[in-house]
Order: sequence, then C-alpha cells, then structure tokens
Amino acid sequence: MLKNIKDNFLKINTEKILKDGSPWAKFILTSPEDNNYKQIKNELLAHQNIKKLVSSLGSAETGIPSLLKVPADFRVYNSFYWVLRFFADLGLSADELKISSLIHQLQLHQDEDGQFIIRYLNKKQQAIKLVCITAHLGYCLSRLGYKNSATVSAAIKYILTSQRADASFHCEKLKQPGESREKEQGCLSAGIHVIRFLGQFGNKYSHVVQPLISQLLPFLLNTNYFACPYLSGNNLKYHKLRYPSHFTGLDIYNLVDSLSYFPQTAKFQNVTELILNVLQRWDGKNFLCSEKKYPGWAMFDFGHNKKRSDWITALFVLALNRFYKLTF
Repeated sequence: MLKNIKDNFLKINTEKILKDGSPWAKFILTSPEDNNYKQIKNELLAHQNIKKLVSSLGSAETGIPSLLKVPADFRVYNSFYWVLRFFADLGLSADELKISSLIHQLQLHQDEDGQFIIRYLNKKQQAIKLVCITAHLGYCLSRLGYKNSATVSAAIKYILTSQRADASFHCEKLKQPGESREKEQGCLSAGIHVIRFLGQFGNKYSHVVQPLISQLLPFLLNTNYFACPYLSGNNLKYHKLRYPSHFTGLDIYNLVDSLSYFPQTAKFQNVTELILNVLQRWDGKNFLCSEKKYPGWAMFDFGHNKKRSDWITALFVLALNRFYKLTF
C-alpha cells in the first residue's frame, strides 16, 4: 500500500507544483541544471512575500536585531527563528537574500562553547542556552551558506560534546554517569533538532546520529514521554500537519522531514507509520492541507487552517525523495 500511495503522491504532486505552484514550491523541486531554474529563482526573489520576510528579519521587535533589546521569543512563529527556517528550507543563501549583515549580528550571540545565547520576555537575566535552539540555528546557518563557517563548526563541537551516555541530549546540561538526574528521559526535542542539523553533513556524524535515532525510535509515536519546560498551555498536537513546525520539532511534518536525511530509517516500522499517516491524508488529486492557523504567515497558503498548501506538499515530496531516492 505504501508504495502505491507514495508513487502516485510523488508523480501527481510534482507535476502539479512544477506547472502551477507558487515560486517557493516550484523552486525547491527545481534543479540548478534545469533550463528554467534561473527564471524561477528570479521570480522567487522578486516576489512580494519574500521581500516582506527579508524585511521582517530587520525588525526590532521580532527580527534578529531584537536580540539586542526586546528579544524575539522562539515560541512566536513570526519571529526570526522561523523566517530563517523558511529560508533554510528554501535553500537560498544569505548572500542571495542580502541578509549577510543581519546574520553577522546573530553570529555575535554565540557563546564561546558554541551555544547560542537567547534572551526572552524582556528580561536580560532570562538567558537560555539550549541544545535545541543551537541545533535549529545551526541548521539554518548551514543551509544559508555558512556550512563551513567557524560558527557552525563551534555549534557542532558543542553538540558532539553534549551527547549523554545513552546517546540522547538534554536541554539543561550534560547528564552523564554519576551526575544527578542522569536517568531522566533525554529531551526528544533536542534529539530531533540535532538529527536535522547533523543530517546536513551526510553520514559524517552517523556515529552520533545512529545511536540517537535508535534511542528515539520507540517514542516517535507516543509523545506522552515528552515534557518541555518551555511548552505553553497549548499542548503539542503531534499529528497536526503544519508549517512552521511546532517549536519542539516533534510534530509529524518535522519528524518525517528530519529523519529523511537518514534514508535508512525508512526501514523501521515506526518511521513507515509516520510516512503513511501523512500520505493517507492525501485525497489522490489535491495538495495536502495545512492543519494550523498562523496569522503571522497569513500571506502564505500554509498560514491558513484547512487550506491546500503546495509548500507543505512540496516539502513532503522532497522528504520522500530523500527517503526513497526517487525523482519524477
């Protein structure tokens, strides 16, 4: 059943997006070797929505400069964290977007140990340095053209030296043998963010990721094991299909997309069930539906609840292509 749904999903949606999709959806499914790649890229950069997003990164309230005075909260989905994630998923570089100077401001908020320092709720003393945020921003920077930078190297070094003895990660500090609370469940959120970040480097860090994936697999279909001190009263709706993904990274879209950087995980039943869960929402002809309303992203189809989204659909096309190495 999976093969038939998967093949039809890939073929039909790839054709639809390349014919009638938005510039951002078309772009991620177009190869630089394609004749129309440059044209689609130019249309993308000139689009009003993209220009608004670029402009938002300079906002004193929610943009990168907010780190200097009224910091943007990573739980606010129109903050720079998620704008950078969109551009990272898109695959455009900071130079192409003309945001290099803003990225430099972000780099200045990296601590000596490689973590990013984030202050929030208007109080300077509320500084947090979390593995999930460092991995999130590390992924964004890697995709924005900073993959070989000292900033990304320092973030990787921090992550490599923060892995617990059981292969997991924790948001607060190292939990190694002999330390108090060492037997606590590792943070699933930190783990999935790390998988996504290190997945940008092929199998280079498989010695870190493979045992981490093995540790996470039993929990992928049951978020009862997950607790986050920064989780708001709106509890994680694990099966919602949404973009941006929940800040924890543990909703179904982000799990599938992150794990797809390690295609061998498709052999595990839990991962197959995740993929099928999404594909079974497809009606056989139309795009997948967004299942979350994001007022800050209302100019995009995925910012509306119960609206067909070529972007969410295109992201799943990419994920399936990574899992099964198929193209149409």
